[in-house]
Amino acid sequence: MRNFTLHKFLATLLMAVCSATLSVAQNVAKIGSTEYATLEEAVNSVAPGGRGYIYILADATFDHLSIEGKRIVINLQNHTVTGNKIDVYGKEGTDTYLKILDAKAKGLSVDAKNNYKVSYTNSGTLELTGSIRAYNGAAIKVESGTVVSTQSVALFAVGDETGQKDIASSIEITGGYVKAQEFGASPQGRGASVTVNGFAVIESLDNAAVAGNGTNSPEKKLGGTSITISGKCWLIGRIQSPGYAACGIYHPQQGALAIKFSRGIPNIVAVNGAGIVMRGGTLDYRAGNIIATGDANFVGKVGDSRVVVGTSGIVYDRDCDYYDAANVKINISDNSGEKKVVGAKAAIQVINDKAQDISGVIDIQGGTFSSDVSAYVNPTEREVFGHKGTYYVGKFKAQVVGGLKYETALTAINKAPAGSTVVLLKDCSESGRAPEVTKNVTLDLNGKNLTFSYITASKGGNLTIKDSGTGGTYNGTGANYSVYVKRGGIFNLESGKLTNSSTASGTSNVVVRVEGGTATTPAASTANINGGKIESKGTPVFVRDPGATVNVSGGDLVGSGLACIAGNGTKGMGGTTINISGGTLTANPYDDTSAACGIYHPNEGTLNITGGTINVADGVGVLMRGGKMTMTGGEINAKGDVSRTGTVGDARQIIGVSGVVFDRDANYPYAASTSIKIDGEAKVSGAKAAVELINDNNVADAKSAFKLKGGTYSSDVTALLDENSVAVKQGDNYVVTTIYAQVGETKYATLQEAADAATAGQTVTVLNDVDMTTHGNLTVNVGKDIVLDMNGHSIKGANADYKNIRVRGKLTLKDSKENSTGKIYSEDPYKSGVDKALIYVDGNGEFVMESGHINTVLPNSVKNGQFAIGAFENCKVTINGGTIEGGYSAITGFGDPNDNTTITINGGTLISPMDYAIYHPQPGKLTVNEGATIYGGGGAICMRRGELEINGGVLTSKGGGNTGSWGDGTGNMHNAALNFSRLYGEVTATIKGGTITAEDDATLIDAQPTEGKTLSLAISGGTFSSDVSKYCSPGFTATPNADGTYGITHVGDGVLVVYDKSYEQVNASGTVDIDMGQVNKILVAEAGVNGVSTTLTKNYTNTGWNAFFVPFDFTLTDEMLNNFEIATLYATMLENGNGSPAISYKMAKADDKIAAFFPCLIKAKAMGEQKLNVGEVDYKSMKGVTPKDCSSITELYTFYPVMENTYFAAKKGYYLNSEQNSFVYNAHPDAYLPPLTYYMTIQDRGDMSYIVPANGGASKVKICVIGEDEPTGITDLVDEAANASGKVYNLQGVVVGNTTEGLPKGVYIKNGRKIIVK
Repeated sequence: MRNFTLHKFLATLLMAVCSATLSVAQNVAKIGSTEYATLEEAVNSVAPGGRGYIYILADATFDHLSIEGKRIVINLQNHTVTGNKIDVYGKEGTDTYLKILDAKAKGLSVDAKNNYKVSYTNSGTLELTGSIRAYNGAAIKVESGTVVSTQSVALFAVGDETGQKDIASSIEITGGYVKAQEFGASPQGRGASVTVNGFAVIESLDNAAVAGNGTNSPEKKLGGTSITISGKCWLIGRIQSPGYAACGIYHPQQGALAIKFSRGIPNIVAVNGAGIVMRGGTLDYRAGNIIATGDANFVGKVGDSRVVVGTSGIVYDRDCDYYDAANVKINISDNSGEKKVVGAKAAIQVINDKAQDISGVIDIQGGTFSSDVSAYVNPTEREVFGHKGTYYVGKFKAQVVGGLKYETALTAINKAPAGSTVVLLKDCSESGRAPEVTKNVTLDLNGKNLTFSYITASKGGNLTIKDSGTGGTYNGTGANYSVYVKRGGIFNLESGKLTNSSTASGTSNVVVRVEGGTATTPAASTANINGGKIESKGTPVFVRDPGATVNVSGGDLVGSGLACIAGNGTKGMGGTTINISGGTLTANPYDDTSAACGIYHPNEGTLNITGGTINVADGVGVLMRGGKMTMTGGEINAKGDVSRTGTVGDARQIIGVSGVVFDRDANYPYAASTSIKIDGEAKVSGAKAAVELINDNNVADAKSAFKLKGGTYSSDVTALLDENSVAVKQGDNYVVTTIYAQVGETKYATLQEAADAATAGQTVTVLNDVDMTTHGNLTVNVGKDIVLDMNGHSIKGANADYKNIRVRGKLTLKDSKENSTGKIYSEDPYKSGVDKALIYVDGNGEFVMESGHINTVLPNSVKNGQFAIGAFENCKVTINGGTIEGGYSAITGFGDPNDNTTITINGGTLISPMDYAIYHPQPGKLTVNEGATIYGGGGAICMRRGELEINGGVLTSKGGGNTGSWGDGTGNMHNAALNFSRLYGEVTATIKGGTITAEDDATLIDAQPTEGKTLSLAISGGTFSSDVSKYCSPGFTATPNADGTYGITHVGDGVLVVYDKSYEQVNASGTVDIDMGQVNKILVAEAGVNGVSTTLTKNYTNTGWNAFFVPFDFTLTDEMLNNFEIATLYATMLENGNGSPAISYKMAKADDKIAAFFPCLIKAKAMGEQKLNVGEVDYKSMKGVTPKDCSSITELYTFYPVMENTYFAAKKGYYLNSEQNSFVYNAHPDAYLPPLTYYMTIQDRGDMSYIVPANGGASKVKICVIGEDEPTGITDLVDEAANASGKVYNLQGVVVGNTTEGLPKGVYIKNGRKIIVK
């Protein structure tokens, strides 16, 4: 009875739980806070005229929903609702609609590369077997989510089927995915409409995505519809029924179809069919892609017509005999947006086998088509242009040469590929447009006229304007400029005419404006005027801000404003460069109170005139109120009323008709630092004066701004000359001659004349700054022996022949001026393959430098400068003093194996900010003596061939260098104080003294081996920033100094014991206590050292076995064995008689002799500091010591004693790890063994190849001690990183943490000490 009652209770409880569960599951919809068991209940709960926002709570089903006079919103919320059909009935005076959305939907996409596959990764679904229909002016709205009809049309909008009036039933799709077996959306009847706008997808699996109905019987008229497609939507038609074709939009009815742009363009696709089929109505196609895919020969039926269509973009079917077929109009406009019609068969297909009149049906005004559409284009208004199988329609005004034509110049420029040319086909007036060029493009005016507001060449842009025709003009209407060059852009004018026609208030009618960057981040914006003409009623060219450059090499600049070329005198807006090498500048005054000006330079920066002509009427050729002007060629002609004055740049009416004027009275920030240098073939004339100084304020040093060294002038300029220049009247002009050098009492006009006149040992004294780029170079010929005294002056050279100093005889350089202020310099970059050193010594020449300064470092960058001194062809270079700064190297040789140079550095300073100060790829000898300072970002010296001897001096790698990437293989070198890598030939280097250091990322010595080349490096003296013991001569080693550096110590006749920061030298009969835990190196004189009382001390952290040997013989005593156990190498055995190989050691006993360098094991009987006093012993050198070995049948085991810290991974070595009862291979490159231990190698006895595991680990070779039961012990492995960092390492050299807490039991190393975790 109790069992029955219990069962009944459980059954009742289960029913209650299930009932509660079913009750919750039945609620599938919610409006506000009220839940409903069915969707139909939720819809019906909304009162007529009301609005209901329905949240779907769970998957639901229904048969038929009827919505009348209500506004219903269904939010699917990722659920699936299935049913048969939904009818929505409008009610007069009441807004009625059904809106479908899914607020959680996301991830709608169409994969055009995968047959236009639709994906909606997260969406709820309304799935019907039938349709949703809107009647009586009701609306169906889809915002998101998925609507599916599995058997029919998804959405119907039903208008007036009698055709008597408009009934505005509508379908509005602004998002989501509508998928149907038949039509996705269909308007039928007068007033019905379909609107698609936004990112929505409509897909038909077996018909058209959107379609009307061609029925037009007395009983039913389904035309009079409206379809509008816009935005980034997709309409995709597919076909499954045999004999039929897919369709994107099917339009058989009277009505309007519009396809247009709205925040994007539509995509209408038919997969195996026609994009749009027109059998009635009008098509207004303004934007979008219409695509028909499939076989070009495919045909199929669309609708109930027997006429078949092909895979064409747009099909007009005149043969169908539908009621409105004769009235069809297809207009493809030339505005609104991009239009592209693509069909596998044709872009446009007209079916008119009956030869009916179709004139005026199709009017194509623009667009892109996959086939020729000339038949539908009015040739008097538009052009059809075919290119690579695609046809373009438009009023084309510009073309990319070899490419497409465009209707606007703006579009052509924007579409042009980098490196292409845009040519004008017709005049283009596009004054409201302003293209920005960020690529390399050429604009060819082609004799046509172009108007923009302005055009910009910005970062990455390189814009060229030319005119291949006659009379081509570009005009800008912008108030500020016609061409704007900024952010490092480049503008080039080759031909054609540039103007500015702005009439805006305050305009300066600037045609070309070049704008740089800031003082901290200059921008190399550049305008190159190579030809053509720039004409303005204002200023043709305006330049400002650091880095901006204007180069005029040809063409004409004509202006009537501030100047033909003008800068800005505001502080911070200078830093510009103007180079005039050709062309003509013509300036006229703006009005009666202004003065014309050719070049106005009120800012800091440089003005270089080497050619060209500046013609000015009633004004000044060049007005300087700041910056540096250099003129070595060209002409300046200022003509007009000699008494006339006018304004330029400010309100002072003081500027007269002069060639060059320096206005020292100007209130500009850089007036005081202005300099004007005129030399060479320059010609300057002015009605008032050739050169004029305005200095009413009587500034004392104003005249010093002028350096008139040469040139021809229309008036006497004697008052502005210094003592070494003279103005001589020749006809109507004055010619300035400057004395540059002196030998004895005789003065000369050039350095070369003075050098040629000097006899052996005579001094050529420089009297003026010399520019070899314009006055020719200096060559010291064979047989000459002269001294060049800089006398505080400068000599400027360049990276080219005949613009440098060439030494084939003997030249001694000095600077007698106090503080040696003179310098020989260049501002040219390195030129790969053709680089010319600033001082080029060859042909057995000899160069000696006593004092002075040579500098080829670029002024704005330490990178990529010219070589300072080149030592070639058996020459001799001696540096006793002075400073040499090389853009790449201060002294460089050439890699010719036939050269044999002699370079000696006795003093002075040699610097290369980025490279090696001395680069030596040639045979010959380089000697560095005390007094020399040599350093570079790469390093001090790079030896690729020859002999190096360092006896003293300071040599440093500053680190952070970049040696460049050069074609001859000399680039991309590591930074090191001394570099001996990648040798060209044999190198011998001896270092006997000096201080050699490395900083930053540099190493001290880089001596990586070069295949086939030999390096002999022997160090026997000097001070170093790191240990160089491996490079020391026999009998020498590096020893630590108190300051962290290393000196070089000769071992001599004793024993040298070296620790981290100290060392001890012990001679015969001396006494030494060697700390085995701290010692780094033990060196013994080659002949041995006798009678040294020796104690071996070590702080033992365990009582296990350690590898051990000594460099002397000694005999074990009972006293020794009280504190230690020692075992000696015995033989190779098999573990347990048949297992792995085992290296066996035999326990030693009192009176046993321990031989020098014999592999042993040692074990302390107690932890802590223990001492092994071996008494007076005779130390032996390792020279000639043969390592002990033993073997198995297949393998050879060799034991190598180490007398200094040894990185054994590189030697294929295994270390003893008795804890693992094995020899272990550690692949870590920083793992080393300390002195008085040994490592073992394993070789295959067949081919003697070394056997090492790829990733380290224990070998198969075991160890055992005969007479010892317990093989546990400790390894001798030490890791440098552990010593420095305090990190905890396991015995394989892997960092396992900073503390031993939590580590598994085993042996570890921390701070160089061995720690056992039990």
